[in-house]
Amino acid sequence: MKPIVRIASFLALTFLGPAALIWTAEAVRVDQEIPGYKPAQGVSGSLKSVGSDTMNNEMTLWAEGFRRFYPNVKIEIEGKGSSTAPPALTEGTAQFGPMSREMKAEEKDQFEKGRDQGVQLWGQTPKGTIDWRGGLFNGNGRNTQVNDNSHYQFDARVTWQPFGDVKYSESDFESTTRPLVAVAAQFEANDNHDRIDATDQVNRTVYGGDIVFKFKGVSVFGEYYHRVNEPELSEEFRTDGYTGQIGVFVFRRYVELAVRYATVRGKDSPLAIVTARKNDRLERGAALNWFMNKHNLKLQADYRRIENEALDVTNDEYRLQMQFIF
Repeated sequence: MKPIVRIASFLALTFLGPAALIWTAEAVRVDQEIPGYKPAQGVSGSLKSVGSDTMNNEMTLWAEGFRRFYPNVKIEIEGKGSSTAPPALTEGTAQFGPMSREMKAEEKDQFEKGRDQGVQLWGQTPKGTIDWRGGLFNGNGRNTQVNDNSHYQFDARVTWQPFGDVKYSESDFESTTRPLVAVAAQFEANDNHDRIDATDQVNRTVYGGDIVFKFKGVSVFGEYYHRVNEPELSEEFRTDGYTGQIGVFVFRRYVELAVRYATVRGKDSPLAIVTARKNDRLERGAALNWFMNKHNLKLQADYRRIENEALDVTNDEYRLQMQFIF
């Protein structure tokens, strides 16, 4: 990694967390015990910011502070609106994308890793008890301009459903006189080493599994994964995550109460090392759902608390949303 990229990555991890250079207007408390930053030698090059025009002053102040450490770095700031930040980052025309609002779901989708060329095979046993899927992929992906990587991404998943199709939807609308159960295991290996036009030169290997249980209005979902991250130019680090969710119909097929707990743990990740804290992110929440036509028409009220221990930030969210599917 070139020095300018390393410094930019350090600042992003320090102030933004793992969301990768996408900013929202949210105050962050900095631990005063973190050691003072020491500038590196021989840093030069250019950085560009494209995004919210209302954050131009903040970006200008940041640029002035950064150039006090690195006067040989040229910084260009364009304030064209928050909607211009995600495409600038995914297309590689900017290194920073300040936003004065939360990112929309369709904008987040553009940051999913992608291998756009490959082959996939899948099938089922005669009674559908076992479903298997496997794929081999290559291609430059969504966030890389050219395909300079000759390695591959492997994906495989096996699901066992002994009593019928669980459908993997939240809430129990499917079970009748017997429970529905699904148990699955999955694997992914994505080798991004030796890339030229990419900032994410990480070889990732992921092992995971999940389980679903549905019976008489009760639905249970649990998931676990273990990910091994091998950056090309730095130390290997590992992350683990799991999710647990339970829903219970208090009025069959109409009103449901649900609770959820999820966490991602990465004690040896770069962010944890920089902040000298555990890089644990926790989510706890509860929801009340009113189904008027199953998932096609429902009203949902929910609350969740999201904690980022590395940045010492806690957010409480309250939402009321209506879902239409037609």
